[in-house]
Amino acid sequence: MVNALRAVEQLVLDRDSFKWREQLGHEMSYVVYDGRWFAPLRKSIQAACRIAGGRG
Repeated sequence: MVNALRAVEQLVLDRDSFKWREQLGHEMSYVVYDGRWFAPLRKSIQAACRIAGGRG
């Protein structure tokens, strides 16, 4: 399912947008892994992901 979503994103997003979305995903994983779920950074990354994904 994740691979299918990534393939669709590659089709509909331009290269820079896809790269930015990937970077946001990696940063979000670090924030969650470090236990900073309630940090303002997590909310900022999540908002940026919504905007980058066209759901903003």
